[in-house]
Amino acid sequence: MTVPSLNISITNKDLEYVYYLLVSKRGLAQHHIDSYNELVQKDINKIVEEVGDLRVSLPDLRHRIQFGKVFVETPSVEEASGAQNPVYPLEARLRNITYSSPLFLEYKEYKNERLMHEGNVKIGAFPVMVKSSLCRLHNARSEELISAGEDPRDPGGYFIVNGSEKVIVGLEDFASNRIFTEKKKMGSSIFYISRVFSSTVGYRTKVEVRFNQQNKFLRVYFPGIGEDIPFVILMRALGIEKDVEIALGTSVFGEVQNELFKSFDEASGIIDRDQAIDFIGGRAAYGQPKEIRMRRAEYLLDRVLLPHIGTSSDDRLRKAYYLGKMAERAVAIKLGWRRADDKDHYKNKRLRFAGPLIAEMFRQAFRRMVRDLKYQVERADIKRSAPPRSVAHLVSTRLISELLNHAIALSLIHI
Repeated sequence: MTVPSLNISITNKDLEYVYYLLVSKRGLAQHHIDSYNELVQKDINKIVEEVGDLRVSLPDLRHRIQFGKVFVETPSVEEASGAQNPVYPLEARLRNITYSSPLFLEYKEYKNERLMHEGNVKIGAFPVMVKSSLCRLHNARSEELISAGEDPRDPGGYFIVNGSEKVIVGLEDFASNRIFTEKKKMGSSIFYISRVFSSTVGYRTKVEVRFNQQNKFLRVYFPGIGEDIPFVILMRALGIEKDVEIALGTSVFGEVQNELFKSFDEASGIIDRDQAIDFIGGRAAYGQPKEIRMRRAEYLLDRVLLPHIGTSSDDRLRKAYYLGKMAERAVAIKLGWRRADDKDHYKNKRLRFAGPLIAEMFRQAFRRMVRDLKYQVERADIKRSAPPRSVAHLVSTRLISELLNHAIALSLIHI
């Protein structure tokens, strides 16, 4: 039996209709709730793991605070008397308060590598999404919702800030961790570009590999450096030092390798890994001593360049081969082997719901809290004649709470 071939073309209008069916069956609010649940159950700890610990070094003292897991308690409100009482969404609306939960961080404090203290410290209040896994109404039956003063048909998926119900608007954005190709004219030159929006939890950065048709140079752009980095130099900094290995790591096709000749000539003065890292550091930390330049360059290679592949030095080789694939696609457009991607097509778009958007805000707020804590620890270490203060007294709980609440309060939609 033969199966007839089907000639089916799917348009953007068809994809819009499929999206409409998905939303109408499952509910847009449930997508916000699911993304928020993933944030509080998994992603929030990944953000803390990025920082790892806090270190303060003095001539006679090495002070280190190691961060552990983050956990969020059930929603509650701190009364004027200092008592912590449970709170429900209805009470938050009536009392014009924020529906939130205390946020705690595990820590261990070392001085000269000797364990001094360990425990949990409150670092702020985390806004709770109604009907999420943190909410007191989670999985409540209709009778329970009615007795709590709630509409059983309320889908949830919103926050209560200062008594007002706030909805975070989902954003349509480019798909993360996907290579896009483009042909673009800049001035008198034509560039063939491979671009990726490299994304991890709460962090997103753009990396571009650009092939200049006029001078046939391949260069790479990524944040933290004010100029493009020659492709071959960056490959050597990532651990592929020999020319033949760079060529094979870019493509197995001779036509693509032939387009790399000018790029190899541009990098002829940089022959090994250390020289390449120093070259990058000289552009990221101009005028600084070599040790600082090298450390800054290694930070950019590990933490800023393609973070979705990894953020340790062990991931550099994988990043090099990924950049090689990006360069091959850029050159393939120039050779006419492939067409540039349609960035407006729905296959290249994604919707970003509440979870990833709050993760970005929490990442900024947590890092700001750590910087403030480091400053307070340094002051306490210098003034060692004064009675020592515990970490719990040095942490500012307002930084995380106020930034998150302020961002949600400015949401464009309120109900």
